[in-house]
Amino acid sequence: MSANALLLTVLGFFLGSLMGSYWLGKLVLKRDIRQIGDGNPGAFNLIKTGNMAVAVLGIIFDIGKGVIPTGLAMTFIPVSGWELLPVTLAPIVGHAFSPFLRFKGGKAIAVTGGVHIGLQPVFMCIGIPLFVLSYLIMSTSGWAVALSFALITLVQAVFFPDPVLVMIWLINAALVLYKYRDDLRVPPRLKRRS
Repeated sequence: MSANALLLTVLGFFLGSLMGSYWLGKLVLKRDIRQIGDGNPGAFNLIKTGNMAVAVLGIIFDIGKGVIPTGLAMTFIPVSGWELLPVTLAPIVGHAFSPFLRFKGGKAIAVTGGVHIGLQPVFMCIGIPLFVLSYLIMSTSGWAVALSFALITLVQAVFFPDPVLVMIWLINAALVLYKYRDDLRVPPRLKRRS
């Protein structure tokens, strides 16, 4: 592993492990957001507090944790090829298994978005709409995430068939789906239209 890749992997894990949404809940809202919704310390439980200003800060923070190391790898501290694998996965692992929360971190959706925005900015045009579409179709969060990952993997493999990018996405998907394992034990259902 090159010095650049090692530096950015360590930086990515450290940034990923910073639980900004959890700390915003504690410091600003005086609430433990793990007591809300699904018990997740990530940005989406900040939304459930009803304070959208704080929730937006949490989402930006979590996305930034992924954008910074991968963006640096693609620009100022160049890393390429298979060395991108640890650099891109480190923020996701850091967030999902944060040492600051006894290795019980968040589900890493926002940080995943940040990683892939930094890695391939076109992700914003493809990944985010597919993610939203999946949430509109599926009734369970875990299955919505699974559908969005499947669709994005298909797009990645067909239109951006770089084996490194495909492998990054597949390992990323496995990590996130592991965090949603409880949701995935329930059979998938489509949302009912009212």
